[in-house]
Amino acid sequence: WNIIAIARPEWFFNQERMISDLSAKQAQHTRPTPRVGGAGVIIAVVLAGALVADQLGHDLIWALLAGLVVFVVGLREDIMRDVSPKTRLLAAFAAAVAAVALTGHTVPGLGVGQIDYLFGFIWAGLLVTLLWSAGSCHALNLTDGLNGLASGYTICAAFGFWVIAGHTGDRDIQIVAGILIAALLGFFVLNWPFGYIFLGDAGSYAIGHVLAWLGILLIVRNPEVAGFAILLIMFWPVGETTFSMIRRRLRRKATDQPDRLHFHHLVV
Repeated sequence: WNIIAIARPEWFFNQERMISDLSAKQAQHTRPTPRVGGAGVIIAVVLAGALVADQLGHDLIWALLAGLVVFVVGLREDIMRDVSPKTRLLAAFAAAVAAVALTGHTVPGLGVGQIDYLFGFIWAGLLVTLLWSAGSCHALNLTDGLNGLASGYTICAAFGFWVIAGHTGDRDIQIVAGILIAALLGFFVLNWPFGYIFLGDAGSYAIGHVLAWLGILLIVRNPEVAGFAILLIMFWPVGETTFSMIRRRLRRKATDQPDRLHFHHLVV
């Protein structure tokens, strides 16, 4: 998929849209580049997951399938460039609602006694779950602005989940985390350091959904796993999102509009 997209980018979007990407405020690249690399990652995860579906828990399968909602919306944006940030965020929440409805799971607590009593109210667990799921999608998309950053982080995060799942005996989560790592490595070598292809919205939103629900299911299935331990693995995109929201509000800018003040822009 990604080799084809690099060789024939005009199959995925026209030259005018590729060139307009170069003038985007957050752009770091200097040549027209296809943004469908993440679609290849998700296709690989789906195909590999289908081969081992009999080893996966039903709740995990349904949670992952719910992510197809935000994947489809993101892919349209990658190709057509006509989906607003608000629509993509609503799609992320729709995927979160679908995952909750299909699995029946919400975050049971964060492992902090002083606040975990709030999770006795169903609205608290539901609210945290929806924010966690949709927020992870949006957060990973914000970090996708530098070659290798989003994919490199995701490989590390998936490995973290793989280790925790190994300790808790959640074999199916280990399998999915391993598949995600393998699929991302295939993308990473084409994205870093030369940026032949980008992750795109389809990839970043859908991968964010996958990461979110790997973490949520680890907490739901294993009371000994603290929610904050999982959130620490997600620290980079969560921190970047929080930083961006505060920065834009202080500058009296719309929170959904791009800029060049992300932490990775400042480092560069």
